[in-house]
Amino acid sequence: MRHYERLFPIAMLASIAAGAWCFVQADALAATHNFLAAAFGLRLDERMRQRWWIVEDDSEEEWLRLRTPR
Repeated sequence: MRHYERLFPIAMLASIAAGAWCFVQADALAATHNFLAAAFGLRLDERMRQRWWIVEDDSEEEWLRLRTPR
């Protein structure tokens, strides 16, 4: 997961930059593909982070006993 955390933002920026470059060059189809790839990548990243094995719990205590009212 450590490599994913580092490489994902780079891949998203590269895809958006390529889409912008294609847009400047008046290649609408390639620009659309690049922007859609970035959008799908962001959506996939959001869904992956919702999974239980991706979420890391950094709490020091395993459980916390709360007082109950009498």
